[in-house]
Amino acid sequence: MAKINVHYASFPFSEINVFDGVLSIKTRMFQLLGETVTPAQFCRLEVASAERVNQICGEHGRSIAGEILTHKLEALAGSIVTGLSYETLFALTLHDGRTLIGTVETYAWYEMVEEMERLAGERERAALSRAGSAGRSRKSGEYSRNEEAFDALVRRVNAARHAGSLSDPDGF
Repeated sequence: MAKINVHYASFPFSEINVFDGVLSIKTRMFQLLGETVTPAQFCRLEVASAERVNQICGEHGRSIAGEILTHKLEALAGSIVTGLSYETLFALTLHDGRTLIGTVETYAWYEMVEEMERLAGERERAALSRAGSAGRSRKSGEYSRNEEAFDALVRRVNAARHAGSLSDPDGF
């Protein structure tokens, strides 16, 4: 479990941790279990840039960007003394509108990104299966409107080729 060093949050919290790409937001001190936020609830997760920090934080963005840069210098000095430790600065927006800017160890960042990509792949496969089943009724064998339009276009192109009004450079 990695602890997120929060630089800005639009919601109250006392501690935020990440484990296997899932956030745990604790709102009170000494709270054992916090609110669980899965990657399915992430709207936007990205490596933060100065422009994105200013966009999220508004007029306070410059001071937060300065704090982040100071933190990075402290982290660099700490890594020189104690050994290398890599952190990633990220911006997270949830579907309910809450935003967060923080730093976390790089391995935890990759866990969050991999979990989001896995969920996106599952959503894409589900959408393709829904589109495939909606395209043709399995019981009646009827075509959808798109398939009918495509078949009509193919028939017109083939008729034009046979009539000689359409040149065919590939010889099909």
